[in-house]
Amino acid sequence: MLQLWAAVLLGSFLSVAHAQSPVIVTQPGNLAMVAGDTASFSVAVSGIGPFTYQWQCNGTNLPDNVITTVTGGGINILGDGGAATNAELSSPWGVAVDAFGNLFIADEGNQRIREVGADGIITTVAGNGNPGYSGYGGAATNAELNDASGVAADAFGNLFIADGGNNVVLKVGTNEIISTVAGNGFDRGIGGGYSGDGGAATNAELNDPTGVAVDASGNLFIADYFNQCIRKAGFLGATLALNNVGAANAGVYSVVVSSPYGSVSRSFDLAVVLQPLNALIIGGQGVQLQFQGVPGSSYVLLSAASLTPPVNWIPVSTNAADVNGNWTFTVTTFLSNTARFYRMTTAGQ
Repeated sequence: MLQLWAAVLLGSFLSVAHAQSPVIVTQPGNLAMVAGDTASFSVAVSGIGPFTYQWQCNGTNLPDNVITTVTGGGINILGDGGAATNAELSSPWGVAVDAFGNLFIADEGNQRIREVGADGIITTVAGNGNPGYSGYGGAATNAELNDASGVAADAFGNLFIADGGNNVVLKVGTNEIISTVAGNGFDRGIGGGYSGDGGAATNAELNDPTGVAVDASGNLFIADYFNQCIRKAGFLGATLALNNVGAANAGVYSVVVSSPYGSVSRSFDLAVVLQPLNALIIGGQGVQLQFQGVPGSSYVLLSAASLTPPVNWIPVSTNAADVNGNWTFTVTTFLSNTARFYRMTTAGQ
């Protein structure tokens, strides 16, 4: 029985492999050349890709500098969910590759943005195939595009689309929601305008944006075709990065944003979670709380009867960690309390 089962599996495997083998539909032809001319050979295949090609001369592999098709070539089939090389594209313009190796194509004639995953499968990630100007704020695949020709991807997985016919640049977030990040759609489908420099990018007028790029800081660069210029939609914000956050970083922070017309500030707290408290029951004595902190630093143990806001945290003890950073405190009253919650904080916070 085991030998029969193995034979059936092998036969099935060979059958599947044979059915998926590529078929050459265009054969390279023989050439007789005059020395100094350029020779060109082409081969075309059908089947399920993606395909790889290796040219040889007298049985020896030639350098692998050959162009290959990674998507497109299908006829009268959109192809979503299948091999990218079987899909039909219509006037593809811009392409981009994200940090994860996914390929994005501005499939202008199909009014879609297509994605080819690392597995060679193609899907639509934006556009419903109908030219128009709707669907922003919702699922990207339900939105209408209008001759979108440019596409770019940032390091975080966000996708940016130059939607030329609508005079806007769109963003598809990692939540697959589409929104406008530049352009107000002025005179879409007819012409466009040129205004808005120095203001919010979504209030600016564009005129057939055809290309878009994004840098490591999140700044967008837009090829504003009929305005004969490159526009920049800057990241309107600043980032404070704190590396290796520890107890010393805890506190109240603030940010002040200033312009020639005034300033505004906001405050916020940074609470640093150091290490969780461990509890060890000591027979007849109580519960010993254990904590690993910074050697020699003082910590405050606080207690609350409930975590329902506003929480009333009451200091219980202030002790310093030993030379190894070990901190302990024994709660001897736990038998009289039905429930207590404890947390640690650094002294003086």
